[in-house]
Order: sequence, then structure tokens, then C-alpha cells
Amino acid sequence: TVSMKITDKNCLIGVVGLGHLGSSIVEALLNGGVSQEKLMVSFKGSKSTLKRAQKMGIASCLTDTKKLMSKADIIILAAKPQDFAAVSAHSVRKDALVMSFMAAIPLRILEKSFDCHVCRVMCSGPETITSGNGASVLWPQNTRADQVLECAGIKRFPISLEEEIDAFTVGICVPPILMN
Repeated sequence: TVSMKITDKNCLIGVVGLGHLGSSIVEALLNGGVSQEKLMVSFKGSKSTLKRAQKMGIASCLTDTKKLMSKADIIILAAKPQDFAAVSAHSVRKDALVMSFMAAIPLRILEKSFDCHVCRVMCSGPETITSGNGASVLWPQNTRADQVLECAGIKRFPISLEEEIDAFTVGICVPPILMN
């Protein structure tokens, strides 16, 4: 149901994208108390994804994207923005929540693409999440999304407009990228 909390026994969390960001979010959720039984991770057959999942001890969580999108209560999109069309082609449940960490995909596009609750999240880099120092902004406000971020140890800073996500990106996300 819409009021389902991430701590509920039957709440399934799906993560689409097990690259640097997705794997840091998965690790943070596991460290925050989410059990592997409540976690689904998209898998399209990539050997590097399989190796990463095996190294993380979550190979049992791998599933195809279509199944993840149709079954998960909370769907975390941590794939590259260029993969959005393929991801958004899958159906989701009306009571699901899609949390898009995909840069540059505005809320209006998310709402057109998914017939459920949606929100945008921008966060600091994967290293900050893994170290427990993650920071994020969320638009629009959503209680279940707050629970996910809290569970993952990612601090949330309030914003009052979607456009403030861009300021967060420029101020928090871009400098480390440029330094590396």
C-alpha cells in the first residue's frame, strides 16, 4: 500500500543500475538494516555486474529489470540517464514509488513515464555514501523516500523547488568529479 514503510516485512526495494552509485546505495541499505530478501537488483547479463554482485555477496538479489519494475514497492533508478528510455518502458505498480537518481530527467518526464508516485533525488558521490557521509536533495517531498535515504545514512537537505536540484548538482556533485 501507499503507506507501506521500508521496514515492513513485505516491502521490496529494487535498484536499477549496479554501477558506482547503485552499488554504494545497495551497500548503504544493507548496512542500514535492509535484508537481502527485501532487495532486488536489475541484471541484464553483464559480466561486470555479476562480478560486482558476487563480490558484494548479493548475487541472489539479481533479477531482470522487467520483474524488478513490476514487483518492487520502491524502485531506485541509479542507471545512466541514457538508459532511461529502456528502463521507463517497463510497467510499475500504481502503489510503487520510483526514486530517480538519474541526472537531468525532470519530474514532468518521470510522471509521464511512470504511473505511480515519483520523486527525484540528487546525491553526493558514491564514496560519500559508502563512507556514511552522503548528502542529498529530494523533490517532491515523500515519506517513503525519506525512509530510504535515512536507512542508507544519506542526509537530506530541504529544497523548495525542483530547480534547486541543479544548484545542488553544481555545488556538491560536480567539484569532486572535476577534481578526479
